[in-house]
Amino acid sequence: MIRSRLFDCIRSALAEDIRETCARQDARRLYAWQFFGALLLVLMLAGCDRTTQTITRPVPPLAVVCDEACKAPCPDVTTIRWQPPDASAGEAWKLLVSQVLAKAIAYGEQCEQHRAACARCIQTIERSGRICGTFEVCQ
Repeated sequence: MIRSRLFDCIRSALAEDIRETCARQDARRLYAWQFFGALLLVLMLAGCDRTTQTITRPVPPLAVVCDEACKAPCPDVTTIRWQPPDASAGEAWKLLVSQVLAKAIAYGEQCEQHRAACARCIQTIERSGRICGTFEVCQ
């Protein structure tokens, strides 16, 4: 709203000045307006046909050999079940540790080994200077 009012005000002031210049037959001012108009036209047309080119170069793959443990998936934790012979018996809760918690801890340790192998692989790539910001600060 403000921008359009400002634009209208400037436009009307310029149009009035041009009309006055033409009415007075002031040649110097008229030539100045013609030069200004021609310069404005040249500047507007100078930027018409510019296009931005994006040149992409293929990035060579990283030649890093990671441990196979990094590529292996973590074990499926949904297979852990608590299956006591008699769920209502007091001894059923003792099976919870051997059937559920021990297996969950073993699965977690195995998954942590996979994660540690991937972390070692990333650190190797960072030391080669190809990436930064994961374990070492970028410079």
